[in-house]
Amino acid sequence: MVFRFFFGSTGDEKKQTNVRLTPSIRGIIMDYLGNKVIPPLPTNAQKAFMVATNPNSDLKDLQEVIEADEAFSARIIKISNSVYFDRGSKARTVPEALVIIGLSEAKTFLSSSYMSEFFSNTHGLRALLWHHNISVGIIAKWLNSILNVAEPDFIFLAGLMHDIGKLVLHIRLGSDYEKIIERASRSGFVEAETSLFPFDHTDVGLLLAEEWNFTEDLKKAIKLHHDKVNQYSAEWLIKVADLTAHALGIAHPRGFYKFQTLAKEKLSEFDFIRSKFESLSNYLHKAEENYTNMYDLYAC
Repeated sequence: MVFRFFFGSTGDEKKQTNVRLTPSIRGIIMDYLGNKVIPPLPTNAQKAFMVATNPNSDLKDLQEVIEADEAFSARIIKISNSVYFDRGSKARTVPEALVIIGLSEAKTFLSSSYMSEFFSNTHGLRALLWHHNISVGIIAKWLNSILNVAEPDFIFLAGLMHDIGKLVLHIRLGSDYEKIIERASRSGFVEAETSLFPFDHTDVGLLLAEEWNFTEDLKKAIKLHHDKVNQYSAEWLIKVADLTAHALGIAHPRGFYKFQTLAKEKLSEFDFIRSKFESLSNYLHKAEENYTNMYDLYAC
């Protein structure tokens, strides 16, 4: 699978090289978290994920995967008959539902559904972490409709998977990672993680991305969304969406007010917010409105 996306850039920006974990960092992560740090992707989820991320897949490919899963078949029909997709007639079959929803939207529902089953939890901190990932996917897709950075289904997936390293860390460390999150409320996640480990969640996320054979564009979104990156690249858009979700306080544990305030300060530095939304408060209002309208469609 290869994505072929083109991002806007200015003349003095240099094309970034592919991201790679060094053997030393890979070894250190394994030493700290164990050789089984990366869980295998179940066969059904792997097939669904491949269809959802393949730019050449069509509605028939999605139909084949969806109809093999009775629960998801029922869900996709329910989604197509929701108020958001109201077209005046109700879908009764998966093919009818896919026609109503459309290829791009159907791909986002497919990827979010299977990844939610794999990483989410019905309660606790892991559910909050996954809630944040979904919110970043939704906000990133909305921003992309305005800024036209990349394909919408890819941008949603990049948002959905951007903090996958945090989920892996929580799976492996449990309550110990919850202590890191408490520290992150004061200093930020990367700072809190690297104060205890010689790596952070973006390194762990990149390790998973390499093991699961993610595309280079998706690896960049996972690894670079806290870095200084080229404007109007996919990783830049995920960075903005991530800060937006934090500025809105979406899925924050208690005590994250300082972290939320810092996210707002960082967002205020982006010129496009003033040029397209006039003010940060108006931008956040629009982002929250879109998130609120869409979240129930993606939450499992």
